[in-house]
Amino acid sequence: MNGNEWAKQQAAQQGISFRPLDNGFASCEDPQALNEICESLSAADVHAFFDRWQAALPSPFTAEDRERGYTHALAFRQLEISDTRMFDRPRAGRAWFEATLLDQLTLGRPDQAAVIFGRRVNRQTPGRFQTKIITPGVEPAIQIQFRSSKAKQYFKEGRALRTETTINDTRDFGVGRRLFLKGARAWPWRLGGG
Repeated sequence: MNGNEWAKQQAAQQGISFRPLDNGFASCEDPQALNEICESLSAADVHAFFDRWQAALPSPFTAEDRERGYTHALAFRQLEISDTRMFDRPRAGRAWFEATLLDQLTLGRPDQAAVIFGRRVNRQTPGRFQTKIITPGVEPAIQIQFRSSKAKQYFKEGRALRTETTINDTRDFGVGRRLFLKGARAWPWRLGGG
């Protein structure tokens, strides 16, 4: 499920005009209403999406299996959290981002990664601790890693500063992968221990 696409559908249903940006919004006539839509995404919405597809796709479970309580469980394979900031003057925004790259070279050190990811890092923590400045073509990006998760910042489509954190194993953050409805209200979702 892509939360940005979900938010775009909700905005369209409410008649809110917007200009899309890949995995985001370039502009919106009612930013407050859009923000409320984005904040309203909940575990119940994810489960509704899951249930819709579960009803449409063939199931290996027989009616007898389902009566006995066998069912699919919803779990995260990957979770990405992002923030996109549009610049009124894109050239100035890009110049600012490129000027800050040199200041960010120490972000990947263990003491800095511990602050950014909010996790304790010691000699037993697996993974490489480094900062990568990636420049494929002319689009620089800064990336740091913690276990199997990473944070990345880059200037998207020449117009927006994008910061994204990709979590490939929720256990790196002390939670399981299963998503439970019970007790879940809105973001952040309650992740269970399964």
